Amino acid sequence: MLNRQIRQVTVQERGEERDDYNRRESYTDSFSIDAAIMLYSQQNTDDVRYKEATHMALTAYKGLDDSMRLVDGGTCYDILLVNNAGRMAQVLLKEVLGFGGGVR
Repeated sequence: MLNRQIRQVTVQERGEERDDYNRRESYTDSFSIDAAIMLYSQQNTDDVRYKEATHMALTAYKGLDDSMRLVDGGTCYDILLVNNAGRMAQVLLKEVLGFGGGVR
C-alpha cells in the first residue's frame, strides 16, 4: 500500500536574501526525493512540534533536516522533525498556507 503513495517531491533549502531594509528567508529548489506524504492527526502529546504537525512523510532518503521544506505539486510543507531511526525516515510536516508555488 505504501508503494502506491510514494511520489517524487522537491526539496527546497533555506537561504537568506538581503534587501535595502533587512534580511529575509528565501528557498531554492535543491533536489528531488521519493516520499509518501499523508495526513497526520495525532494530537495527544505535549511536544509542540507534534502538535503543529499536519502531515507526515516517509522516505528512504536520510539527509533531510528542519532547515528544508518539501514541495508536492502546489502544496508546500515545512519540516518540523526528522526521525532517521529505522529503515525509512519519518518526517513531521506543517503545511504552509498561502504558498503560491514560488519562493516565499
